[in-house]
Amino acid sequence: DPSIPSWTTMTDIPTPRTKLAAVTIGSSIYVIGGNDGTYDHTTVEIYTPSTDSWSSGDNMIIARSQLGAGYISQYGLFAVGGISSGTPLISAEMLNFPPSPPQNFNAELDGTFVNLSWKPNSEIDLSHYNVYRSTTEGFTPAPSLVIGQVSAPDTTYKDLGYVDGVKNYYKVIAVDDFGLPSTASNEDSVLAPVIDLELLFGTAELQKAPNDTFNLAINIQGSFTGKGAVSMQYKIGFDSSQIEAIDIDTANFVTPVTFEWFAKPGTLSVSLFGSDTLTGGGYSFNARFRVQPDARLDTTTLSFASAFLNEGSPALLSISTSQVSVTPLYGDVTMDQTLATDDASYVLQYTVGKREFSEALIETGDVSYNGSVTAYDAWLILQKIAGNISSFPVEDSLLSKIAVNNFVMSVEPVSGSENLISVKFSSKEQITNIAAFEIHLNYESDALSFLEYTFPEEMENLWTATNSEEQGVFRLSTIAQPYTELTEDFLILTFRIEDNNANAGDFSVTHFLINETDVLEALKERFKSVPEAYYLHQNFPNPFNPETRIDFQIPKESKVTLKIYNILGQEIITLVNEEKEAGYYSIIWNGENNYGVKVSSGIYIYQIRAGDFIKSRKMVFIR
Repeated sequence: DPSIPSWTTMTDIPTPRTKLAAVTIGSSIYVIGGNDGTYDHTTVEIYTPSTDSWSSGDNMIIARSQLGAGYISQYGLFAVGGISSGTPLISAEMLNFPPSPPQNFNAELDGTFVNLSWKPNSEIDLSHYNVYRSTTEGFTPAPSLVIGQVSAPDTTYKDLGYVDGVKNYYKVIAVDDFGLPSTASNEDSVLAPVIDLELLFGTAELQKAPNDTFNLAINIQGSFTGKGAVSMQYKIGFDSSQIEAIDIDTANFVTPVTFEWFAKPGTLSVSLFGSDTLTGGGYSFNARFRVQPDARLDTTTLSFASAFLNEGSPALLSISTSQVSVTPLYGDVTMDQTLATDDASYVLQYTVGKREFSEALIETGDVSYNGSVTAYDAWLILQKIAGNISSFPVEDSLLSKIAVNNFVMSVEPVSGSENLISVKFSSKEQITNIAAFEIHLNYESDALSFLEYTFPEEMENLWTATNSEEQGVFRLSTIAQPYTELTEDFLILTFRIEDNNANAGDFSVTHFLINETDVLEALKERFKSVPEAYYLHQNFPNPFNPETRIDFQIPKESKVTLKIYNILGQEIITLVNEEKEAGYYSIIWNGENNYGVKVSSGIYIYQIRAGDFIKSRKMVFIR
């Protein structure tokens, strides 16, 4: 006892040992290591003079005596060197102490948020502070109550999410780099105000067409009075592919405030502030939007992405959303908000590939509501303009189904011309009430060039769009006003043969609609089986080696011979000599004669005889 020059007996150390180390930490003495006469120890025992008592501490990792020890407050207790089982040690170890509890913790209501602050801890290995909130006084901090984390050395936190209308209790705990937490700070509390402001859209649902502009009322319900608010800001989020923000109209906002707004794709940001604290309530103003010209025919949602007073406190008990259903003016593919003959023309041009439609325009143009845009839709648009249809879309067909087996296609030379060929589309029976038809035809562009299309004279008042810009493809779409009839040879396409050595007889129909009935497959079957004339095509390839293909067609059952001759008229080989049914045929010649011997290079004649039909053509074989 330094104040009295004498010694006083205190409570004995629990574990007898010599050669130990003793270090004062705070108001306690840590006794570490030592030797009990037999073994070196890892033992750590703590003496508290104020109670004259001993307690056990965390033992060292390595048993050691005659060690050095020291305490550095920012780190912990160090044990260095010593002897273990007679062997000198070079190792050192440290007992880390948790941080001290944060001091001078304070919670203070600042307008519409709570400011938390405390004195910084002195530990240099401090990592961060955990901030806790509860509505229960004297609460025990738990992970579920953490509202935020503050990195050291910062010692302030702003609570934006307190519970309105009740006392909110706060504590803070320091955590070091090893994850050791301190005990909790003192507890402080604030009584949070009740925020009764609501930000609401004036209309829950709207129905608009592409390119429409519309006002959406924004209503602030509740009162600013007593909230300590000098400013308010919010963001409205929306799908920018569907709508865009134009501006705001504040004429109905009676309190003197300044408005600022900024629009970018998908967001409208609005700020308002006064020269003094905001007061009163029941305010309203309008946000102005436009539906995008190519908006999908779908429902899009506008919602408040954020809304708060002053510098970020949540100011609203509830916010709302608004639904905008984009429903087009069906048929208005020109997007001018009117239905006119131009719209029918645009649809016809789309069906032949002269115009491109966005997904929204396809939905707009599909007035028959069958999932695609066809010439029949163009016809319906004209009927709507004429007043024969009251509303779009027209889900029930106005016309009866077409009998698909009525249609045939034939290919034959043009009479009196050696270099013209025609493709004819016919109906075996007269069909009335035809509103529209579409045909896409593929042909050999190396052999043929498209010249013209013709209709019979009795097919009057037709609107037709064509497209022959793509090599080897011809597209045609036609509508009638009001109806037409389909008979024999209702459409004739004429081509010029540009290369007699190429295969000019290969045609294929890839698309064939009558009104909105698909007759393609039935047409293909009849085209395969019923030619309308005899014809011998130029072989392909020509010249050739080692083989070439010869195509021919016969319109009725006939005895057919197909022979090859040399330039002297001597028979080389008979390729066909039999009865054949009406149809289209191909035969391959490999350049051999009747005896299986390859012929010499040169010009050869191939000739077909079928009934009264006789036709010869030249070809060249190269070895």
